[in-house]
Amino acid sequence: MTDSRWQLQPNSKAPITEIFASIQGEGLFVGERQAFIRFADCNLKCAYCDTTSSKQAGKLTSSQVLSKIEVLKKTKIHSVSITGGEPLLYADFLKELIPQVKKLGLRIYLETNGTLPQELKKIVNLVDYVAMDIKLPSSGNPAFWKEHQAFLTVLNKSRLKPGKIFVKIILTSKSRAAEIKKAIELIAGISRHIPLVLQPVTPLRQVRAMLPKNIFAFQNLALEHLSTVKVIPQTHKLIGVR
Repeated sequence: MTDSRWQLQPNSKAPITEIFASIQGEGLFVGERQAFIRFADCNLKCAYCDTTSSKQAGKLTSSQVLSKIEVLKKTKIHSVSITGGEPLLYADFLKELIPQVKKLGLRIYLETNGTLPQELKKIVNLVDYVAMDIKLPSSGNPAFWKEHQAFLTVLNKSRLKPGKIFVKIILTSKSRAAEIKKAIELIAGISRHIPLVLQPVTPLRQVRAMLPKNIFAFQNLALEHLSTVKVIPQTHKLIGVR
């Protein structure tokens, strides 16, 4: 259950660090032009995270966000990425914002750490795409297997189909075979048709990428259980855009 401090009322404000247009650099929709709404704060703490806290972010109303999206729409964007941080911390705010964005004829792409299934239920019928991370315990967090399973179950029961949703696992030099295998089996237990993206981490501070031979081995393992498994790095980092 979400902490009560994250519950927002209609017409409230949410801490947003930036709103901008760029390309999607991760996952199945890599290369698509998107408008990004980046929320502050996260309920997790990963070794490779650079999330801004709400103390450093401006608080905006849904109307203020919408006016910025209206301007960015002129750049021929594919969809609006709701990202963070963890945007589902502000699910009540999103219930207010998303219908307004969709009135502009824009699709909604949710990027989430997949640990807040009850918050997902509030907006799952409003979004068009979901990119869900599975956070391995080696990322510096406790295990979230039950939460991830519940989250994927909500997605699998929604109107969204495989291809509209996918799972991403970030691979580092500290990622362990047992936890990767457990994550693969968790996804397959919901549906073998949910695509999986294995994302080699972009080196940050003391975090290092997994060796290529190990990445290929885990892709082969995943393909024994899932129909679609891709290895895709953070391409926006490779070309130097945010």
